[in-house]
Amino acid sequence: MKFRIISLMIGFISCSNPSNYIPEDIRSPQILERNTLKPHSSIFSFENEELALNGDSEKSSRYLSLNGTWKFHYAESPDKMMPGIQKENYNLSNLSDIKVPGNWEPQGFGIPYYLDEEYPFEPDPPHTPTVNPVGTYKRKFSLPKGWKSKDRVILYFGSVRSAMYLWVNEEKVGFAKGSKVPIEFDITDFITEGENDITVQVYRWSDASYLEGQDTWRISGLERNVYLYRVPDVRIYDVFAKTSLDRAYSKGKIDLEILLKNHQKQIKPAHLTVRILDSSNQLVWSEAVKSNAIENEEKILLAGEINQVLPWSAEKPNLYKLLITNASEKQVNEVVRINIGFRNVEIKGRQLLVNGQPVYIKGINRCEWDPYLGRYVTKEQMLRDIMLMKQNNINAVRTSHYPNDEYWYELCDRYGLYVVDEANLEAHGMQYHSESYKKLTSDNNWRDAFIDRSRRMVERDKNHPSVIIWSMGNEAGDGPNFVEVYNWISERDTTRPVQYQEAWYEQHTDLVVPMYRNIDFIEEFAQKDDPRPLILCEYAHAMGNSVGNLQDYWDIIEKYPNLQGGFIWDWVDQAFARQGENGMAIWAYGGDMGDPKNMNDSSFCANGLLYADRAPYPYLNEVKKVYQNIKISSLNAARGDFILKNDMFFTSTSNYVINYELFENGSLLSSSNLPPIDLDANSSQPFSINYPESIDFTRNEHHINFYVYQKQPEGLIPKGHLIASEQIQITPGLVWSAGGLSSNSGLSADDIVQGPDNMFINTKEWVIGFDQQSGLISSLDVNGINILIEPIAPNYWRAPTDNDLGNGLQNRAKFWKVASKETKLVNSDHSINEGVFEFNTDHKYLEFTQSTNYRIDEDGKIHVHTVIEMPIDLPEIPRIGFSMIFDGKLNKARWYGRGPMENYWDRKTSAFVGLHERLVKDFPTPYLRPQESGNRSDIRWFEIKGENTAGIRFESDSLMNFSLFPFHYKRLEHYSKDHNMHGSEILPEDITYLNLDHLQMGVGGDNSWGARTHEKYTIKPGRYEYAFTIIPIK
Repeated sequence: MKFRIISLMIGFISCSNPSNYIPEDIRSPQILERNTLKPHSSIFSFENEELALNGDSEKSSRYLSLNGTWKFHYAESPDKMMPGIQKENYNLSNLSDIKVPGNWEPQGFGIPYYLDEEYPFEPDPPHTPTVNPVGTYKRKFSLPKGWKSKDRVILYFGSVRSAMYLWVNEEKVGFAKGSKVPIEFDITDFITEGENDITVQVYRWSDASYLEGQDTWRISGLERNVYLYRVPDVRIYDVFAKTSLDRAYSKGKIDLEILLKNHQKQIKPAHLTVRILDSSNQLVWSEAVKSNAIENEEKILLAGEINQVLPWSAEKPNLYKLLITNASEKQVNEVVRINIGFRNVEIKGRQLLVNGQPVYIKGINRCEWDPYLGRYVTKEQMLRDIMLMKQNNINAVRTSHYPNDEYWYELCDRYGLYVVDEANLEAHGMQYHSESYKKLTSDNNWRDAFIDRSRRMVERDKNHPSVIIWSMGNEAGDGPNFVEVYNWISERDTTRPVQYQEAWYEQHTDLVVPMYRNIDFIEEFAQKDDPRPLILCEYAHAMGNSVGNLQDYWDIIEKYPNLQGGFIWDWVDQAFARQGENGMAIWAYGGDMGDPKNMNDSSFCANGLLYADRAPYPYLNEVKKVYQNIKISSLNAARGDFILKNDMFFTSTSNYVINYELFENGSLLSSSNLPPIDLDANSSQPFSINYPESIDFTRNEHHINFYVYQKQPEGLIPKGHLIASEQIQITPGLVWSAGGLSSNSGLSADDIVQGPDNMFINTKEWVIGFDQQSGLISSLDVNGINILIEPIAPNYWRAPTDNDLGNGLQNRAKFWKVASKETKLVNSDHSINEGVFEFNTDHKYLEFTQSTNYRIDEDGKIHVHTVIEMPIDLPEIPRIGFSMIFDGKLNKARWYGRGPMENYWDRKTSAFVGLHERLVKDFPTPYLRPQESGNRSDIRWFEIKGENTAGIRFESDSLMNFSLFPFHYKRLEHYSKDHNMHGSEILPEDITYLNLDHLQMGVGGDNSWGARTHEKYTIKPGRYEYAFTIIPIK
């Protein structure tokens, strides 16, 4: 499949020897930049201490934002660029408007391509396609008074994709390539007082594109903030604050490396005052340094210790302010402020330790995404992202697959997330090159480009306590160039481990970080003697209806000390907000944005726990439940004895309130708060509850639910927020029991009306019709109105999920799709026995049989008992049940079973058994691509009713599944990759479609390109027998 796509792509964009229009810079991996500043840490030169303590650079008079509307020209290829566009007096009225930051393709310039693995061109590094779009940005700005006369002026680009040239006032300033890390130019010598002109030319493709082949939309432009800032002639250019803790984890240590830079030709003095303040701005450490002679650069080294520091962790993100004041004899020249945290990170005893504790990584992969602008994410959206993560028990993030915006790390420091910071290096498409990955990983011409990507990341982010691991990249093969990267990082920063997935068990990765390995694999690793821990860099692929068996993963992870978690793929759908052909709002995926059919990977961009607008998918609840840190289990639930376990490593339970509720058959009997329990981190404690004496646990079904709430607000967790929850069945195996038929039913032959094709049974509540040709219930007539639109028919098929399509279920198990339609009634008979009508049918379905017995009493109750005999050599079965269609007026559901959210056999630990209600229209989940959805599992009974209308109830002694849809289920079917469908475009049809299932297979989630549903959640062919009762509701 992949090779077919590549051959078509070759025809779409020719890639040959570069034309004369493509500069050498664009196709030379040895040329990384011209005239840019060296990478350094994220620091800002504030003019005074007050502003530094505030920490908002945008409020400084030394900051000038260039975000906003720029003028823009889009050229399909370099030979179509506008001549003279770099001129100051160029006629801007000939240009379009464009928003900066933001990628240009979502704004109507060129076509975005969504590709998982392939490049959008034939790989032939370092050459680029001759059809290489160029975007030229222009804008004017007025230099604030005094900027040029006193200080140096720096032009900052947060991220430019893929390569850029810069002109200021017609003069060529420089060149740079490689996105996702800052590009800075000192433009002091190019600007004038008053108005100035900037021109930026961005090439869509460069040799850097071979190292930026991530699974995402291939889009271009100025995609992060652009601004000017000024610094004094003698400036603090870089700071490396290495912090650590002593063995008791109480005394903080700091080793400071401060790089001073003198931009003047004459030697200059500098006086530094270094202070560390706590969260209340109280001084805890200080040091003064005087340098009398800075000629060009000078590195200053300092070290200190602080007693009784508060350590930093994701649970307790205690921060200190490092203030460095640079002054001359007469004035303060600048104040730099860095948030620091004291913490240790090490690999020891086959575990990753933070402050000596083997923390769990309950992580998520986060791609930067905005459904309107592409890869530019606002500060407000970033804050919302981290709030949702913290409130759903996520404690770690991998910046897949590139360094994120600088502000993201500030939030992670402040609110507490462990970060795996990943270099912007992925060459997935090289697997289709004749020399595969080694063309880049073993070629010394690419060595500096490899190192540069990690170097720029490390230098920028080295002071963030949230960053606990460096990642050298993703899916780029392995070879000597990665060994060089590992050696550089390890030498530059000795305080953090380094990882790389494709290094596997080689020595140039400090952790083993596989992706999408199944449970058996990680358990086998846990029993080996590798000295490193295993953390899954990607797992639980959340594409479409997915994230099954997550609890099973964590049952194994928590069993072995050297298994420490993983990062779910991924956080948010990378989909665009657009209008569909019928004018309705849709989430656009591959093929919806003008990208040719052979140049996209369809909905593979939609793997998030959230929609693109941050609305949650149902399985976010499952992640929150599995990731929770407070757990309650039964010692003897019937006696009221339980155990509380605190899985946090640095936090007690003192700020939590625990509530419990006791239920009988879903109805609340009592509720109360537990007395306060102050349980230390990583410990357990038993507790007891006194039940009301009147409760008899040997009769009926009883559950006790526990809820752990936040007592006082902390960080982004508000007061009253649900932290954790647990449901325990008090008497396992004792479940709700369905009622039977009337014991004194009085149906007689007079109540049976026999027609040529149909047979009708008149009961007190409704008239039940059987189609004698099919042997199915074909009508349910209430007061002369038939509420059953289509017959109650056996069904063995489900609309394939994305995981089903990935593992070929739609082909492997298509027998069941055909079998659900190809049926023959081979025998039927009916009788009345003791006032109960009986109808027996035998059906032949291709290679198996189904025999069903219907028993009906005078009240209209219909007891359905069915037996299915299948040969065992048939494929696995998507579902076993019945489907039917009711009048759309039956639009409300109430049930006793798991809910209220969508849940499945392998994804239901977060869905508690109880009484739930929901409108039919809210049952299905509108996944980006339509597919099976809306299931509720472990159902004892459910009802469908409408306003002032009769309804219908289903009961069973065995647990059922059911799902409801306000449209025909066939609307969820998959057609082909060439025919994009969207869940949001499916409109109600004035019907209520019901799937009632004895069993439905799980949704899976190990991956979406081959992994099948786990065997224990699979329905194998054989003999099945089940029963349910249909009851009319007045």
